[in-house]
Amino acid sequence: MFSQVSGPFNPLLSKFKDEHIKQYLDGAQIESNHDYELKKSNRWFYMAYAIIVVLVFIAGVVYLLPDNKDLLIQLIVIIVAIAGGIGGGYGLSKRRSE
Repeated sequence: MFSQVSGPFNPLLSKFKDEHIKQYLDGAQIESNHDYELKKSNRWFYMAYAIIVVLVFIAGVVYLLPDNKDLLIQLIVIIVAIAGGIGGGYGLSKRRSE
């Protein structure tokens, strides 16, 4: 009268031992450490890029300000518009990914 209902038996689960779990967790920890180091090194590159951009902008202002004030203003307007578009697109993509 009584029957036992169970799912299909997976023979792989019988071979999965505690040392396999430890090995998996150690691998996950190593991968997490590598990801952290990669992000940490990328921050230095981003900071270097930002410094280079700021220096080029300052050099452009110093070079263009005395003679071509109108050109400088137009370039600043274009740069601000591009930066706003990039920032807006980045924010929108972050919102959609959440």
